[in-house]
Amino acid sequence: MRCIPDLPYRQPAAERQSADLYLPDAAVTAGDCLVWAHGGGLSEGSKSCEDPLQAHLTAAGFAVCRINYRLLQHAPWPACLEDVAAAVAWAPAALAAHGFACRRLFLGGMSAGAYLAAMVGLDRRWLAAYGEEPSRLAGVIALSGQMTSHFAYRVAIGHPADRPLIDHAAPLWHVRPDAPPLLLIAGSDDIPCRPEENRLMEAAMRHAGHRHTACHIIPDRNHGTIFFRPDDSADEVTQLFCAFLGIPAPAAAG
Repeated sequence: MRCIPDLPYRQPAAERQSADLYLPDAAVTAGDCLVWAHGGGLSEGSKSCEDPLQAHLTAAGFAVCRINYRLLQHAPWPACLEDVAAAVAWAPAALAAHGFACRRLFLGGMSAGAYLAAMVGLDRRWLAAYGEEPSRLAGVIALSGQMTSHFAYRVAIGHPADRPLIDHAAPLWHVRPDAPPLLLIAGSDDIPCRPEENRLMEAAMRHAGHRHTACHIIPDRNHGTIFFRPDDSADEVTQLFCAFLGIPAPAAAG
């Protein structure tokens, strides 16, 4: 695995508008890429705090692009969405510059990152600003994400944080039949309303005619334990994640 850290994905780049590229062995010159957005409530977290099966993905010929984005205390909404879209549009050319031709491009995230990934994958305006369409994406993975508007956004507009809101800042507002395939995963003991929001998103997408939305609520998992265990081939989240990307799950230890 090769790592090219702290590459700016916008010019000129503000603080946190950077990404780390993780590439397979140099002999692998083409493959798929996962752009991954971290969690942290839109107010904390970084590209270094999560590992979405990174070593396994690069061993399987994937590239991984882990991104930072501007947080709400530094730049008001929708700067975070603009940044994720900019990174998605930037990633294929950045990979090509390092000798890796991107075939399929996936977008995913955990928690707040999952919310951002769902928004960029559903609401065309964010990628359109960079000359791209969500149809460029082979799929979107939302791990424990909000499908209503994000609670931090609600606070920013003077709406109670604990009162669900479905407006233009909610993935549920943008359901459509021609969206990229969507994988939704949450824990049965996740943050209150999180499993129900994801089930509602699946139902709304199917009602809209989208045939490639799947929601999985993992028993006995919470917001802290939902994240997969990449060394456990029997872990349900790991299996779902790898199947969606089209790669085998890690081999069982021993």
